[in-house]
Amino acid sequence: MKNYDAVAVGAGTAGQTAAHELRAHGLEVALVDNSGRPGGSVRPGGVPGQEVLL
Repeated sequence: MKNYDAVAVGAGTAGQTAAHELRAHGLEVALVDNSGRPGGSVRPGGVPGQEVLL
């Protein structure tokens, strides 16, 4: 089993940003999410009944 320095839970914007910053500092990072695809609430359908404008 591979060892990681950090685990980012949730592959939404915050989780991806955290993982990216940790990698930029040389850490091995596992990014995990319970969804089949990353993006969290900013992906289409991420917030049921709501439209997220960027």
